Amino acid sequence: MTKETQDLQDKIRAQRGKDPQPTPTPGASGFGVAMAMMMDMVCCLLVGLGIGLLVQKMWNTSPVVIAGFGLLGGIAGLFSVVQMGLHRGQK
Repeated sequence: MTKETQDLQDKIRAQRGKDPQPTPTPGASGFGVAMAMMMDMVCCLLVGLGIGLLVQKMWNTSPVVIAGFGLLGGIAGLFSVVQMGLHRGQK
């Protein structure tokens, strides 16, 4: 190694020691978790409503079936959101 290369390496080491690179924080951000919970809730609700629509069209039932399956989808979404929250709290 030449003296110039050694001097350059010393300067780089000194600079790295003064100004360390910021390290990203592990885990997801709060906004990301909130968006995931919202999407999970909306998807469960839409699946419940979709099943209710299919049942109503196939067997020509009353619109109460759509409301019932929508309610079940909402409950499933709420259950899923609570599970996500409990799982996040354990970390």
